[in-house]
Amino acid sequence: MRLRIFVEDRLTDAYEILALRALGLPTARRDRRRVRAQRVDLDELTSGASLLELARMSWQSGYDCVLFVMDEEGLPGSPDRPAKLRDFRQAFRELCDHLAALKNTDPLRNLKV
Repeated sequence: MRLRIFVEDRLTDAYEILALRALGLPTARRDRRRVRAQRVDLDELTSGASLLELARMSWQSGYDCVLFVMDEEGLPGSPDRPAKLRDFRQAFRELCDHLAALKNTDPLRNLKV
């Protein structure tokens, strides 16, 4: 399995290390061909079209599993955080529905999200 992780945090190393540990892989020398975390803007996580584009780009780059991560807490004093979380859940639902509706012959259907 090759895993691509999209996070809103600037510091992505922790996500790679945690994923490698969970997969039982060594963390001393990280292999970005196996696990790669990348920062994305919050707006990219709250749009179904953006999630689809990130998923498609990951698949084309050889990743067969994609993980989208959004902190519940966010920045202190972020009153719009609950709305952003709702938007993220909706966008993810749209992505899952889109992938499920693809023909069995579409290679993107094999992507795990």
